[in-house]
Amino acid sequence: MPGRRRERPEEVAVARLPSRLVYSLCKAAARVAASSRMPMAELLDLMELAYFEEVRRQHPRELGSVAAQLGLSLRSVGTLHRRVKEAFFAAERAHAPARRVSSILLAGARSLPEIVAAAPELEPTQVRRAVKALEARGWITRRGGRYGLVARLRSYVDEQLSARIDALNNQMEIIASSVWARFVGGVDSAIGRSWVFAARAADLQPFIEQTMRALRHGAIDLEESALAAGTFARHGVTISFAPIEDTP
Repeated sequence: MPGRRRERPEEVAVARLPSRLVYSLCKAAARVAASSRMPMAELLDLMELAYFEEVRRQHPRELGSVAAQLGLSLRSVGTLHRRVKEAFFAAERAHAPARRVSSILLAGARSLPEIVAAAPELEPTQVRRAVKALEARGWITRRGGRYGLVARLRSYVDEQLSARIDALNNQMEIIASSVWARFVGGVDSAIGRSWVFAARAADLQPFIEQTMRALRHGAIDLEESALAAGTFARHGVTISFAPIEDTP
């Protein structure tokens, strides 16, 4: 009787690809946790909350579905749901809704009920606050009961800690989307590149500013062209510069 065929290493790697991707993405969080000497229990607790929040965002009105996907009881999910509403998550409550509303209005003007319906993961009060904040910034305007974008260039950069945390969340979402699209979806437009190089301090800042300026203007030109054509898909790009220290 012939023996069972042994799976090739490549077959095993493909079968375990989601686990491999998650492990690689977790290494960034692990490095920050290690730098701050965070206890293992706290890191695991934060990962549990992050996973719950992501699945809840996909099923905003169905805690039963969230519990089933996570393999938890409704009671445990209810506890996690209450914890996400703590002050610790101020950045997610205060800034993320404005990003979400802006992305909805990118496709055209909508009424407040239409915006609420398009963002079921947000509470109606969150949508109303986001609309009010965007109006105050002069980024949207109301005509005939419908809200539309006025400014094509929208920068959420702010020195407030909650705004900076929101920006970090956005960067991580782009990276996660890029990883999934590239490794699983095989999407050619999802790409990541990293270079480690030597540079003098006097030369580095002008290089950073030049790179940022080129990306900024390029993204604006692409968006203006897409909106004028009326057909487009949303894309994201994130870029990071950091001093790299050798670790043992």
